[in-house]
Amino acid sequence: SAGFDYLELRTDRIRSYLQKHTLEDLRTFFDSHHLKPHAIGGTYVYREFFSSMDNPEQQEALLKDIRFAFEAGRAVGSDCIIVVPPMNPEVQGEIPYGYSFDDTLNLFPPMLQKLSDLAAEYGMKVGIELVGSVRCSVRTVAQGLQILQATGRSNIGLTLDAFNLYLYEKKSDFDAIASIPGDQIFIVHINDAPDVPPETLKQAHRTYCDAGVIDLDSFLLNLKKTGYDGMVSIEFFEQPGNTIPPDQVVEACYRTTRSAMARNGVV
Repeated sequence: SAGFDYLELRTDRIRSYLQKHTLEDLRTFFDSHHLKPHAIGGTYVYREFFSSMDNPEQQEALLKDIRFAFEAGRAVGSDCIIVVPPMNPEVQGEIPYGYSFDDTLNLFPPMLQKLSDLAAEYGMKVGIELVGSVRCSVRTVAQGLQILQATGRSNIGLTLDAFNLYLYEKKSDFDAIASIPGDQIFIVHINDAPDVPPETLKQAHRTYCDAGVIDLDSFLLNLKKTGYDGMVSIEFFEQPGNTIPPDQVVEACYRTTRSAMARNGVV
């Protein structure tokens, strides 16, 4: 684990693991190692989910996936799943996401209230991941706080990701983070990014801390002001054409992440 304390799991990787193992096997692994499970990622919701416009078959399919995430999380000792707000991959025109934020305020909080009820059945929480891309319905800290206020559930909070926040017009001004109550931040991801046009910036561009242009000092110092004292996780996607052995990638992830955190007095 190269010094890491926690590992974030994804539902697709858990399903792959379960082809030859069981959730009990996974729980036994974590029980016998220093490394512990944190959040369960990989849940994406759509605009009409749980609304009067929803398609029953589509709803049932997503509900099955969400229940799997909660069941897997509870089985291995996690207490939170990450939910990405509705996205529109085919967004066109001048309006980000293709719908107004009022539309999102009308549809997303009721959806989250139902997810809150479902999470409570499993003793778990839901962390909404803010994504600054024009394809996403909830792009900024201010919008995230509005969603939380409208939802009004203590088991619904935010997932802050430096890379995904930077996708909002390549802004490294993270001062808004300081306005978030620390107990409403459930998960934190940290990464850096190269200096490329925002329309070409993709998740595969995620790189080690301090190897790009994101102001991670601002990100971490503003996070510190909230009183948040939970996990900070580097989210590093598989790089096309990468030939570096996985253990070397993990070591570099730990070394660079810890260096950035230590420099800002958060570890």
